[in-house]
Amino acid sequence: MPALNFKKQFVKAVRLGLRCKPGGKRQTIRAIRKRPFVAGDELILFTGMRTKQCCCLGVALCKSAYPLRMDQRGNVFITGIHLSNLYLVALALADGFDSVASFRDFFRINHGLPFRGQLIRW
Repeated sequence: MPALNFKKQFVKAVRLGLRCKPGGKRQTIRAIRKRPFVAGDELILFTGMRTKQCCCLGVALCKSAYPLRMDQRGNVFITGIHLSNLYLVALALADGFDSVASFRDFFRINHGLPFRGQLIRW
């Protein structure tokens, strides 16, 4: 059962997503792990892991996990397919961001570009 930790800014959206409510976050993008995520994995969702404020947000079943790459300019490729602007907007909003710019900035600051990871949906 892989565990996923979420920053405070995403907690409300994750909780809404677990209840299948509008504005809910039902996906995340993560760097590739030693054991990549696969459909069928039971995901345990947390915030504040490794702190006294650790809180389990819930459990979800991984529906899909796709390879994702973001190049130096912020272009996104899922399973090698370049996302058009329309799909990039949808991806950023579904991942809990209010714009493509904030999505790109988050990855540039927190992970650096280029980035290789997985799009994990539950």
